[in-house]
Amino acid sequence: MDNTPGSVNIIPGNDYLTWVNKTLREFQTRLNLLHYEIEVQPPETHDCKYDGVAASAWIDTAYLRAIISLYPPLEEYYKENKIDYCRKILLHEMCHFFTSPLQEYASPGIPKNAHTFLDQLSES
Repeated sequence: MDNTPGSVNIIPGNDYLTWVNKTLREFQTRLNLLHYEIEVQPPETHDCKYDGVAASAWIDTAYLRAIISLYPPLEEYYKENKIDYCRKILLHEMCHFFTSPLQEYASPGIPKNAHTFLDQLSES
């Protein structure tokens, strides 16, 4: 993996994963997030504990790193040629680069019973 800012790791030998990486790189450029290193984790590299979820994002704003985890539904949509829908899912995950820091700093000041609402709001 290329560990320089603005890099997205490319996984060779898989059209789907190559497409995902190219799409994320496009969004990274368009959203002016080139200072982040983004790692893509296909389903076989982690536990698929998000039943029905197509992708998730973990963002480390201090070290400008992110992990986009892919789950089986995203590849199924890709194989069904639902490319626009796949792009929306990946764009949604990229939007977490902007909402994650806000949630990170706002959460400590919000009562615990309101966190569910904040989590739902961040996923909208």
